[in-house]
Amino acid sequence: MLELDRISVARGELRVVRDLALELPPGEMVALLGPNGAGKSSTIMAIAGHVPVVAGEIRLDGRRIDRLAAPERTRLGLGLVPEGRRIFADLTVRENLVVGGYLLPRAEAEAREREVTALFPRLRERRQQRAGTLSGGEQQMLAIARALMVRPRLLLVDELSLGLMPAVVDLCFAVLQRLCREEGLACLLVEQNTQKVLSVADRVTVLSAGRTVWQGSAAAARADEALIDRMLGLEAG
Repeated sequence: MLELDRISVARGELRVVRDLALELPPGEMVALLGPNGAGKSSTIMAIAGHVPVVAGEIRLDGRRIDRLAAPERTRLGLGLVPEGRRIFADLTVRENLVVGGYLLPRAEAEAREREVTALFPRLRERRQQRAGTLSGGEQQMLAIARALMVRPRLLLVDELSLGLMPAVVDLCFAVLQRLCREEGLACLLVEQNTQKVLSVADRVTVLSAGRTVWQGSAAAARADEALIDRMLGLEAG
């Protein structure tokens, strides 16, 4: 579904990702790991259309999308859960979901709202509550639910677990796993919780200073306990 063909990504004059190649088929979860500054979030934002690609191509279902505006990529089936959630704090839970489903006809948006709140029953209970008054975990559920409103086939998730209780992290990952398994959703995850993401991902790409330093199955990474820590520069000494 998603193909990154040796892309390079720039932030101003600085190339923060170089020659990244990655494939993500339907129904799979791929983790993008690396130390701070490795280019992980820049990759996510480049796929979503918010950071320029200066070399290479991004293709979705074989169609080149790196020259398309972000809203057009959304129409083609791309959803984004950004780092920091970026919900609309002054709007209610329901209003945030309405914004997420802006591309859908009203009746379809209402039906989709029922579907995504069924995935996160706590949001259904708080439909009329201002989003800024939710707990951090509830806000992350809302950010995911909002991205799911347009029925994406590809979901980009940046730092899902950041600052959240383990039970909430488990719930959010369980929902994503279910959608991948049952609906064929493809999911690209940038995640700091290495242990957790290796337990749910199918494959892993590790970046360092904008370049790929390791790619393989999550099972292979789990089998070598020192591997990912060494790649991320976390190993003592």
